[in-house]
Amino acid sequence: MGKNGLWMIFEEGFNVTKDNSLNTSGRHQLTGKVAIFLKSGSYLEGAWNRNCTIQNSKNSKPIKLQETPILQKQFANWSLEILDFEWEPQNKHLSIIAIDEVGYCEINFFCEELWFCWNDFITDAWFQDWPKTVIQKD
Repeated sequence: MGKNGLWMIFEEGFNVTKDNSLNTSGRHQLTGKVAIFLKSGSYLEGAWNRNCTIQNSKNSKPIKLQETPILQKQFANWSLEILDFEWEPQNKHLSIIAIDEVGYCEINFFCEELWFCWNDFITDAWFQDWPKTVIQKD
């Protein structure tokens, strides 16, 4: 947490898809170390297992998992994998879907602006040469 907002540091970088306007390579790329700055940012709330269910077999009924709140003090030195995010500039709201050793979680922030800061792309993203369609066998 900084003086004017929140910083998120991604030591291993993150993947930038080829359709992102900041990626002109024509390929999905991995950045070097990344910082994301949430200007005037503040932690709103979060929870593990939000909207999560388990299903024991194909024919069984899904069971909703119990949601567990995430406290701000837990978030400060947290290491997690970001799966997806949604930035709503009109509402000044950032929502992150992630996974850690506990499970899936959703984390919500308020921020005036969202800045992505990285120097360069270092290699192709892990999914660059995956097939366009995945065939699932039962």
